[in-house]
Amino acid sequence: MKCPYCGSSRFRLSHLRFSDLVHLLVVRYPVRCRLCRERMYAFLPDALRLRGSLHASKEDAPVEK
Repeated sequence: MKCPYCGSSRFRLSHLRFSDLVHLLVVRYPVRCRLCRERMYAFLPDALRLRGSLHASKEDAPVEK
């Protein structure tokens, strides 16, 4: 998945808004580009992969003491 605005492949899940309800009905979830911060919609399986990779990267990060 690439951002149509800047071409980046780095995304995060965006907060849900009431207006997102229509998109959720067609199995699309809001995501935000980490580089240009534009908001767009991704299919739910792609968005769930973003969520899974987010948790994996937090677990792999070293713990500061």
